[in-house]
Amino acid sequence: MKTFVKHACIIFCVIFTVLVLIHFLRGEALTGQVVASFIIISLFSSAMSFLLKDNEKISGRRVILQQIIYLTAIMAAIIGISYYGGWKLSVGIAAINFIIVMSIYILIKFLLYKEDKKEAESINAALKNRTIGAK
Repeated sequence: MKTFVKHACIIFCVIFTVLVLIHFLRGEALTGQVVASFIIISLFSSAMSFLLKDNEKISGRRVILQQIIYLTAIMAAIIGISYYGGWKLSVGIAAINFIIVMSIYILIKFLLYKEDKKEAESINAALKNRTIGAK
């Protein structure tokens, strides 16, 4: 549970930060409604991050299916919030949003991989020290 919360917080922070940076780079004003929509998307994405968790008990196809469902749900949330906020969402803007979502997804997968790798190295070092100390 602790790992899930840690990963969910990382996902929330990365998504929110990237969305705000992209918004600033586009030169648009950061209104309260925009910030609220970014927070909702970030919370939704981090809450659904259990779909990103690899599980040895399920097949590779199932993992890919879960991640496709995750990305589809994120895009549906973006479209829903855009519609609810009264923003016009053309096909071009939806495509740009998809590219942004995929970029953030790849960034998050990379960050989580690096975090897991660092944790695995510390566990391996502790096990190595334990086996050396037992001899």
